[in-house]
Amino acid sequence: MDKKLQVLLASFKKREEYEVALQLINQYFDIVNKRIFLLKNKDDDSKIIFTFNVQYKEEINERFDKFVSNTISLHRKKETNTLYTLNCLNLIVMKETGKDIPDKSHKIEWENYRNSILITKQNEIIRINTELEKIINL
Repeated sequence: MDKKLQVLLASFKKREEYEVALQLINQYFDIVNKRIFLLKNKDDDSKIIFTFNVQYKEEINERFDKFVSNTISLHRKKETNTLYTLNCLNLIVMKETGKDIPDKSHKIEWENYRNSILITKQNEIIRINTELEKIINL
Protein backbone atom coordinates (compact mmCIF):
# COMPACT_ATOMS: atom_id res chain seq x y z
CA MET A 1 0.00 0.00 0.00
CA ASP A 2 1.41 3.37 -1.03
CA LYS A 3 1.84 5.58 2.05
CA LYS A 4 1.57 8.69 -0.13
CA LEU A 5 -2.03 7.78 -0.72
CA GLN A 6 -2.91 7.61 2.97
CA VAL A 7 -4.40 10.26 5.20
CA LEU A 8 -4.40 10.30 9.02
CA LEU A 9 -7.82 11.25 10.38
CA ALA A 10 -9.12 11.98 13.85
CA SER A 11 -12.77 11.97 14.91
CA PHE A 12 -13.51 13.86 18.12
CA LYS A 13 -16.48 12.37 19.96
CA LYS A 14 -18.27 12.20 23.28
CA ARG A 15 -17.78 8.89 25.03
CA GLU A 16 -21.49 8.03 24.74
CA GLU A 17 -21.20 8.31 20.93
CA TYR A 18 -18.65 5.48 20.81
CA GLU A 19 -20.75 2.76 19.12
CA VAL A 20 -22.37 5.02 16.53
CA ALA A 21 -19.07 6.72 15.70
CA LEU A 22 -17.30 3.39 15.28
CA GLN A 23 -20.01 2.17 12.89
CA LEU A 24 -19.88 5.36 10.80
CA ILE A 25 -16.09 5.35 10.59
CA ASN A 26 -16.10 1.72 9.49
CA GLN A 27 -18.90 2.38 6.97
CA TYR A 28 -17.51 5.47 5.25
CA PHE A 29 -13.75 5.04 5.32
CA ASP A 30 -11.37 2.49 3.83
CA ILE A 31 -9.26 2.03 6.96
CA VAL A 32 -5.66 1.00 6.42
CA ASN A 33 -4.66 -2.15 8.34
CA LYS A 34 -8.20 -2.28 9.78
CA ARG A 35 -7.03 -0.62 13.01
CA ILE A 36 -8.45 2.36 14.84
CA PHE A 37 -6.62 3.89 17.78
CA LEU A 38 -8.91 5.11 20.54
CA LEU A 39 -7.35 7.92 22.55
CA LYS A 40 -8.70 9.28 25.78
CA ASN A 41 -8.70 12.99 26.40
CA LYS A 42 -6.76 13.13 29.68
CA ASP A 43 -8.29 16.50 30.55
CA ASP A 44 -11.92 15.48 29.91
CA ASP A 45 -12.89 11.83 30.39
CA SER A 46 -16.24 12.39 28.66
CA LYS A 47 -14.42 12.91 25.34
CA ILE A 48 -12.57 10.41 23.16
CA ILE A 49 -10.68 10.58 19.89
CA PHE A 50 -10.64 7.93 17.18
CA THR A 51 -7.52 8.08 15.00
CA PHE A 52 -7.04 6.02 11.88
CA ASN A 53 -5.33 6.01 8.50
CA VAL A 54 -7.45 5.88 5.37
CA GLN A 55 -6.73 5.38 1.73
CA TYR A 56 -6.91 8.68 -0.11
CA LYS A 57 -10.05 9.07 -2.18
CA GLU A 58 -10.75 12.30 -4.01
CA GLU A 59 -14.42 12.29 -3.03
CA ILE A 60 -13.59 12.36 0.71
CA ASN A 61 -10.53 14.58 0.64
CA GLU A 62 -12.23 17.95 0.89
CA ARG A 63 -14.56 17.44 3.85
CA PHE A 64 -13.92 14.41 6.00
CA ASP A 65 -16.58 15.53 8.45
CA LYS A 66 -19.20 15.26 5.69
CA PHE A 67 -19.18 11.53 6.42
CA VAL A 68 -18.39 11.51 10.14
CA SER A 69 -18.89 14.77 12.04
CA ASN A 70 -15.95 16.40 13.82
CA THR A 71 -13.37 14.54 11.73
CA ILE A 72 -10.20 16.28 10.59
CA SER A 73 -6.95 15.45 8.85
CA LEU A 74 -3.82 15.43 11.01
CA HIS A 75 -0.09 14.87 10.75
CA ARG A 76 2.03 12.91 13.19
CA LYS A 77 5.41 13.34 14.82
CA LYS A 78 6.09 9.70 15.58
CA GLU A 79 8.95 10.18 18.06
CA THR A 80 6.80 12.12 20.51
CA ASN A 81 3.38 10.74 19.56
CA THR A 82 2.20 14.22 18.66
CA LEU A 83 -0.69 14.73 16.25
CA TYR A 84 -1.18 18.19 14.76
CA THR A 85 -2.82 20.23 12.03
CA LEU A 86 -0.66 22.25 9.67
CA ASN A 87 -2.46 25.42 10.76
CA CYS A 88 -1.46 24.73 14.36
CA LEU A 89 2.11 23.92 13.38
CA ASN A 90 2.36 27.27 11.59
CA LEU A 91 0.83 29.10 14.55
CA ILE A 92 3.31 27.48 16.97
CA VAL A 93 6.23 28.54 14.77
CA MET A 94 4.92 32.10 14.49
CA LYS A 95 4.41 32.36 18.27
CA GLU A 96 7.85 30.90 19.01
CA THR A 97 9.65 33.16 16.51
CA GLY A 98 7.53 36.27 17.03
CA LYS A 99 7.08 36.58 13.26
CA ASP A 100 3.87 37.11 11.31
CA ILE A 101 4.68 34.33 8.85
CA PRO A 102 5.94 30.80 9.54
CA ASP A 103 9.73 30.41 9.42
CA LYS A 104 10.34 27.05 7.75
CA SER A 105 13.84 26.86 9.26
CA HIS A 106 12.55 27.08 12.85
CA LYS A 107 12.97 23.85 14.81
CA ILE A 108 10.12 22.93 17.12
CA GLU A 109 10.99 21.22 20.41
CA TRP A 110 8.56 18.33 19.91
CA GLU A 111 9.24 16.91 23.37
CA ASN A 112 7.17 19.84 24.72
CA TYR A 113 4.16 18.38 22.91
CA ARG A 114 4.57 14.68 23.74
CA ASN A 115 1.35 12.59 23.77
CA SER A 116 -0.93 15.35 22.57
CA ILE A 117 -3.07 16.59 19.73
CA LEU A 118 -2.48 20.17 18.59
CA ILE A 119 -5.27 22.01 16.79
CA THR A 120 -6.39 25.61 16.44
CA LYS A 121 -9.61 27.35 17.36
CA GLN A 122 -10.12 31.04 16.59
CA ASN A 123 -6.39 31.40 15.90
CA GLU A 124 -5.45 29.97 19.31
CA ILE A 125 -3.44 26.80 19.96
CA ILE A 126 -5.50 24.05 21.56
CA ARG A 127 -3.56 21.21 23.15
CA ILE A 128 -5.38 17.99 23.99
CA ASN A 129 -3.35 15.69 26.24
CA THR A 130 -3.95 12.11 25.18
CA GLU A 131 -3.33 8.55 26.22
CA LEU A 132 -3.95 5.38 24.23
CA GLU A 133 -7.07 3.70 25.59
CA LYS A 134 -7.17 0.79 23.17
CA ILE A 135 -6.57 -0.40 19.64
CA ILE A 136 -9.71 -1.50 17.83
CA ASN A 137 -9.18 -4.26 15.28
CA LEU A 138 -11.94 -4.33 12.71
